[in-house]
Amino acid sequence: MIHVLFVCTGNTCRSPMAAALFNHWAEVMGMSSRVRAGSAGMAALGGEAASEHAVKAMARRGINLAHHRARPVEEAIPKADLVLCMGHGQAQLLRERYPRFAERIHPLMPYAWGLRTDVEDPYGGDLETYEAVAEKLEETVQSVLQKLENSRET
Repeated sequence: MIHVLFVCTGNTCRSPMAAALFNHWAEVMGMSSRVRAGSAGMAALGGEAASEHAVKAMARRGINLAHHRARPVEEAIPKADLVLCMGHGQAQLLRERYPRFAERIHPLMPYAWGLRTDVEDPYGGDLETYEAVAEKLEETVQSVLQKLENSRET
């Protein structure tokens, strides 16, 4: 089982949406017995719920995020096989903080697509902003799943 950890700042928007989408698509693609995702935040307040708009954006996709509770990255990183951060700066900081896990830590967009971009933080934005981020994340996690599947086959 490959444990993927998605990391953002507060673990209330991007990373929980990415983990929920990843697990959903792993199920759809028949990979749920081989991969599983969780999420954490660089500055997470443990136990905080997902943002209202994140919950709504996921509900529109048939995914329930209502029970999500934020957790700090310190608790989760040792158990992760692959750590995918929403931004380059987050990945760099985690590599510095946790050098023994550095090879596992990557910015999400370069890992998935080879793009030198970050996933914008929708925090404080309207539902449309969250929808745009959710759409980008949905396509991106599908790319990550395909990459993991392809690496398994070779």
